Amino acid sequence: MINLTYHWIGSKMRAIRESIGIHERQAADYMDVSIEELDDWEKGKKMITVTILDKASKLYGCDVTQFLTFSSSAQQPEKKFNFQADIDTSKVY
Repeated sequence: MINLTYHWIGSKMRAIRESIGIHERQAADYMDVSIEELDDWEKGKKMITVTILDKASKLYGCDVTQFLTFSSSAQQPEKKFNFQADIDTSKVY
């Protein structure tokens, strides 16, 4: 069963992730979770913890409130993520 609040937050997470060009594998690795778990959050199938929201906001370069804002006019984060410095690129994506 999909909770509408979880679905909203997850869809915002996915939209922000995709808008700045971060792949699922990169996000999952950074958050130390499986792709399946990330996918469940982004589809609203599972509750997202505050810890994960905090990690996602740091990775995506935005404030946690970006995931909680119900406005469609919410500002997208700037693309300021440095993949070379912040993600283990030795893994094949």
